Amino acid sequence: MCERWPHPSHPCQHSKRENLIRIIRLIFRKYSFSKKIIYAFSQTRSTDVVLTCSSNDTFESDYSSALFSPFLSISIFTEIGVIYYEADIMSDKIKQRAEKNAVSAYPNDTTWTEKPIPGLTISTSFAIWLLITTVGVPAIIQKFYYVDGDGENSFSSYLPPIRPLGWSIMFFNNLNVLIAFCEIALGNHISFIQSEYRNLLKEYRDEKTGKPKKAEYLEGFAYLNTALSLRDIYNGGKKWSKMWSTYSLWDPSYSNPESFGFFIDVGNGWSTILPCWLWNFAILFPHYFVATKNDASDDYSAVVLLGFIGACSYWQVLYGTIIYFLSFLWNKRYENKPLAEVLGFVGFANGIWFFFPIVCLWASYKLLLDRDPQSVFWF
Repeated sequence: MCERWPHPSHPCQHSKRENLIRIIRLIFRKYSFSKKIIYAFSQTRSTDVVLTCSSNDTFESDYSSALFSPFLSISIFTEIGVIYYEADIMSDKIKQRAEKNAVSAYPNDTTWTEKPIPGLTISTSFAIWLLITTVGVPAIIQKFYYVDGDGENSFSSYLPPIRPLGWSIMFFNNLNVLIAFCEIALGNHISFIQSEYRNLLKEYRDEKTGKPKKAEYLEGFAYLNTALSLRDIYNGGKKWSKMWSTYSLWDPSYSNPESFGFFIDVGNGWSTILPCWLWNFAILFPHYFVATKNDASDDYSAVVLLGFIGACSYWQVLYGTIIYFLSFLWNKRYENKPLAEVLGFVGFANGIWFFFPIVCLWASYKLLLDRDPQSVFWF
């Protein structure tokens, strides 16, 4: 009898290996992964038998690593040159914890920063962000900055006298900044997004026909109603990146790092935050960009630079949106999808980045032409 078991085709051990495989199959059929699993490994370090357990651990032939499995209680015994690992399946409590961790962005939610905040979801967080940055910040600036010598507000209203053009640009900039952070998450967590998208496909699409098995807009609304914790606000990359795995139901290019849609959005995420903040500052404090008086002539470099940066940045956003729409239509990604869903989740959502950049380009043109930011942004 051979002392080693080097290969399944070895003439001395072929019958032993067949018997071993039969035993393992019978055990799996009998217990159905509900009571016990027996892991069989070669006595040597060759990769003869590799099995995957229910706790998603794959034990290779170096069986000593199996001793460190956190969910298994292992007893070892030897027989005919084979080492058997007999392990108890995880208890129901551990199973529930594992299932919870599989879908949670933060395993073991125990600290107060990881508990969902009542009423705070993806959609309400967008509304709160826009309210604070578009209304709250200007109100605070007027109250504590624009005061006269007697300590009274220089303006009669609670908000600065900004024109509708300025308010619309500031609203768009604040929305774009929030989406830009999500676009950065798109690049940082693309592997996670691809995995989530594959799971959604199994749930919502027929594998043979490619047609939806159930309404995909339900997943969109489910994501918008996802509960958020305090930790999600400052360190929730994966939870925010689920936006893109959900959107991939309508446009799978967002789960493909080789596509135009992926790169234009990741690029916009990294490149448009600072220009948006600069323009918001100019709208709230336009007097910092007025021409300075010199002996020979006025210096318009600040307002010209502001208009030039705006023209470049907003044209980039507008051009990327136009090419994205053409790519979506050219590749017929609207097929097998309800028209209302395409118009809502693709048309309206991306249309924001078409119409508002046109308004911003008009403002850039006016700045370069008039060179007076106060007359462009304020009454």
